[in-house]
Amino acid sequence: MEDKIRVEPSSGNVIVMEPLDFETARRIRAVVQVQQANMKSFATFLVNINDENDNSPYFVDHTLWAFVDQNDSTDDVLATLTAFDKDSGENGIVTYSIISGNEESLFKIDDHSGEVRLAHPLNPDHVVSILRIRASDSAANSLKDEMTLHIQSSAFAPETAKFEKKIYQTTIHDSTRPGTPVLVLNVLHHGTVSYKLEPNCSFFEVHTLSGAVHLASWLTKEKHRKSIECIAFVENNDGEQDMTKIVAKIIRTNQHSPIFRKQVYRGFIRENMPPGSSVLSKNQLPLVVSATDEDSGSNGLVGYRILSAGDEEMFVVDQFSGAIRTQKTLDFETRKEYSFYLQAFDLGQPPRRSLLPSLVVVTVIDDNDEPPRFSSESIDVSVLLPTANDVLIGGQTAIDVDSIGSLRYFIKDQTVPYYVDSKTGNVFVKNAKLVTNEKKKCNVEIFVTDGKHSASYTMRVSTSSAENPKFRFRKQEYHAKCH
Repeated sequence: MEDKIRVEPSSGNVIVMEPLDFETARRIRAVVQVQQANMKSFATFLVNINDENDNSPYFVDHTLWAFVDQNDSTDDVLATLTAFDKDSGENGIVTYSIISGNEESLFKIDDHSGEVRLAHPLNPDHVVSILRIRASDSAANSLKDEMTLHIQSSAFAPETAKFEKKIYQTTIHDSTRPGTPVLVLNVLHHGTVSYKLEPNCSFFEVHTLSGAVHLASWLTKEKHRKSIECIAFVENNDGEQDMTKIVAKIIRTNQHSPIFRKQVYRGFIRENMPPGSSVLSKNQLPLVVSATDEDSGSNGLVGYRILSAGDEEMFVVDQFSGAIRTQKTLDFETRKEYSFYLQAFDLGQPPRRSLLPSLVVVTVIDDNDEPPRFSSESIDVSVLLPTANDVLIGGQTAIDVDSIGSLRYFIKDQTVPYYVDSKTGNVFVKNAKLVTNEKKKCNVEIFVTDGKHSASYTMRVSTSSAENPKFRFRKQEYHAKCH
């Protein structure tokens, strides 16, 4: 039942993955785990499935033959019809009725047993009657199936009991439950007959009087068989026998759900790669998710899909190889990591899905694609004269959104009386004597580079003298006490 329901890892919502069938399982039991960091908790989750009348009664054989004699009484059973219904309770109780072909009311059918008898003595001129029989269940919204019964005069019956077919062929799923009807053997004969199977036939059972054949054992262990067969016999009251062969082709049932080899897959991709680029694993090979399925043939072929609709805009998983690729160009500065869930499914009928999704985490690797930037294209600073070498006069720090590379500051014009710290971007006096003597404005262009891109700004440097009345102490004397 693990493929029937799924719990969303992020929200905890329980999702029904495919239609639930009361006849297959009346209850689903699952253990749900919740985890936060290293703390875990468990709870038992039960789903009770209510039965609905979703299965029609069905006849295994929709055309049968029977024979009648003028000497037959109203107590003689001409034919026994059997319809099966997989539903339970009222939904599975089958009743029978004749809906056409009995205009003269020659025949009657027991509405519970399906036994067909004469309603009154037969007309000597009777040759054949074709009855249309209906099987109905007892639900309010009753479902039905119909079959045709040919009742001929015994004059047309073979002298000995003869099977209608020399070989009865059918198909059966390997997961079919023992006791499931497979087919009905039909004999052309007037009178009572009995059916039996060869002694070493372990796969089938036959009803002695009706000829209904049921499956006797599970076929799930018969993995190497493509079909099963058995010899059936019929015998009349005189001890005369006939034989036929039952051949059932085994159809492999999709029994197992895919299981991911890993619950978490991690990969990376460099930003600015074109759409369609492969996400890489740690060994520099394309990141490929993988799931296994124990079934064979198409039931064991596995495909993959992304569960979160929003992530399909950024990534795509190859349905059959499991390779992860990009749908759009990724930008490290916009988002550094993506995570999404994948589901595995097989190609069987009906398809089965992985119980647990697999988490894919994709890290975006930064590329040096953004230049460093100063907050202002120019700044004004003033140097108080007289000054000295290595006096800090100002500066700007550049910003680089890239995470790789280091910034280096420099001044191209080596004739200016200032220098810049290559790491911090602070500007200092290099030649104090020249600055003091010239006392003029100077424009200094400061550059920064990250090794690939560069930027600059202009520092407009002016000077001011200490004798300038704008610069003076608030007091002529300052007094302080020291203890």
